[in-house]
Amino acid sequence: MKCLLLLCAVTFSQACPGVSPAFNETIAHALHSISLEDLRRFNPRTPVDNGVPTVNKKLESSAAILHNAPSVPMGDHFATDAFNIINWVLTHQDTGDDGLGPNWLPQERIVHAFHMRDLYSRIRTSFDSLEKIPEETCKCLLDTAANGVEDRLQWIHDRYKVDTPISLHEWGTQIPKLKSSTDWKEWVKRFSYYYTPEGDRDPAVYLKCALRNY
Repeated sequence: MKCLLLLCAVTFSQACPGVSPAFNETIAHALHSISLEDLRRFNPRTPVDNGVPTVNKKLESSAAILHNAPSVPMGDHFATDAFNIINWVLTHQDTGDDGLGPNWLPQERIVHAFHMRDLYSRIRTSFDSLEKIPEETCKCLLDTAANGVEDRLQWIHDRYKVDTPISLHEWGTQIPKLKSSTDWKEWVKRFSYYYTPEGDRDPAVYLKCALRNY
């Protein structure tokens, strides 16, 4: 199976019980830019050595994947979280350390930042509703090197060097640059792809397992 415009095929591994068949895609999408601060919204005791993999924000680094989600403080210069996020995004838009690569317009970078926080809010609702996760499920989900999650993270890392994908789904065409209301409708369709019960629950189950011992 060859690489297409928006999805490079990976070697699919075993299914994990208790999550959807596409769990490696839904989980990788949620984890690809997650930070220590994001994780602490799920469990305030999450340590620096948290074991949650994510894409290295420095795309040119030899290490494509970090195995501990790093601290990325948004700062507190402004009175609201929203404006501090915008300030961070625009300050880092051309410094090469925001994880998105060189191809995103400033407005696209802002949309990405708020899309991920919107997704985390959805995942948190599912996370809070979960009971204890079976050990078999956690063992399978936490083996991200074998279950396909890290393969998906690698794809995101590589694709961000040349494009601006907003999901891992195969759309068949590149996403348009965000310059008009028509473009925005297409962006909404694509970043909403994981706004589903499975897109909420799969990452919630993973995080319940990953953060359970802190």
